[in-house]
Amino acid sequence: MYGCRSVPNVSAMLYENQTNYMYTLTFTLSSPYNPSPATVQVKLNPRVQSLKFQSSGAVCTCVTQCASPVNLIALEYFTFSFQIQASDCSGKSPLTQMQSSVGVAIQSSPDPNSQLFGTTQVAFVDGTATFDQLYVDKKGDGYLLEFNYLGNSKAFSIKSPALCIQEGVTSIKLLSTPEKVNQTAGIPFTIQPKVQLMTSTSVAYGSRGFVTASINFDPGAKSVQNPGTSQLLGTTILQSNLGTVTFTDLAINKASVGQGYINSGFTLTFAYFSATVQTGSIPVYPNIWTKLLVPYNKQPVGGRSTNKS
Repeated sequence: MYGCRSVPNVSAMLYENQTNYMYTLTFTLSSPYNPSPATVQVKLNPRVQSLKFQSSGAVCTCVTQCASPVNLIALEYFTFSFQIQASDCSGKSPLTQMQSSVGVAIQSSPDPNSQLFGTTQVAFVDGTATFDQLYVDKKGDGYLLEFNYLGNSKAFSIKSPALCIQEGVTSIKLLSTPEKVNQTAGIPFTIQPKVQLMTSTSVAYGSRGFVTASINFDPGAKSVQNPGTSQLLGTTILQSNLGTVTFTDLAINKASVGQGYINSGFTLTFAYFSATVQTGSIPVYPNIWTKLLVPYNKQPVGGRSTNKS
């Protein structure tokens, strides 16, 4: 457990409300570790028939599961979760009835222009707030995050251990593509695309980013016999494994050959945030279903029917 702190100094003040004759007992907790004191208020009703104690809040004191992380990549979600627990001034933790939340922000950064993204405010669930969707957009050593209790009472802020954010992906490299190899509409490519995520100096082996495949040049969009945007079939979004993404079932639903374009092949784009790469021309011929459904006089090249009736 990291960040749990004792509270050596406690003082109390009793205040009377002259309007409703209620009393408020305020406990102030101070620590040499944090100059901002935390407070807990208890409201007292002096009438014997309705004596009640009402706590106005609790104190956040602990952050758990934050051992020094590894393989943190700019623009990618952290590979671990921060968990913040709430405890009362007697040290009981977690407080399972907590209804408030915790916020997080960058407290110290090696890059003044860096930003923290993801879910930066999380509600307590059974006394614990779990941050499992956070990432930073720029590389650097020594990032510190600060977690603050957002309830009605004051509480100590909690700082993370120093985080090292490695350089993010800057480019994508094609390892294999179906370009210049005749393909058939609606059937998975005989050579499936494989791409590699790169930093400015090497393969991004630590990357767990997602790469999206899409059609870039679409010669089938204005096809006379089958107009409309062509579709890239199969699993078009895949997560990197050690910096490499291998697609397994991509196909295009329409033919490109014989559509009247000088370039008679499709091209694909692979994208990871702003990093993109494009394939060369991928010629796609009609399959047997195209031959059956398209009239004889509108058959694309390579798809002539044997039935002239």
